[in-house]
Amino acid sequence: MKILSQSLSRQKGIGFWGLFFIIPMIGFIVFIGVKLSTPYMSYLTVMSAVDNVATRDRVAKPSHTEVRTEIQKLLLVNEVRFLKKENVRIKKMKDGTHILVNYVHTEPMLGNVEALLTFSYDARIK
Repeated sequence: MKILSQSLSRQKGIGFWGLFFIIPMIGFIVFIGVKLSTPYMSYLTVMSAVDNVATRDRVAKPSHTEVRTEIQKLLLVNEVRFLKKENVRIKKMKDGTHILVNYVHTEPMLGNVEALLTFSYDARIK
């Protein structure tokens, strides 16, 4: 019993084997965060462009083509080139006209492993 209490009192902190397992897990989480930050930053840019077009002051209601053109111009300036025409829909609803953006992004991770990210955003034109 005395040997057990002495060995427990000498143990302080994390040992080699603890670090051996914890450091790779932390590295893996950081790796995933770095790989997925680019698509999420692009999504924030898309949200900002759609909000900008939706809240812009206008004399008359814009046509669907004008709204799409404005969004495409803003995204082109911000180097977002993956959004296609079919990903942006302008739809009339009870509370007004909405801009709906839906797209899927595939991010290669390691080898043949990929992350599939689905993004969706809705903004009402004022």
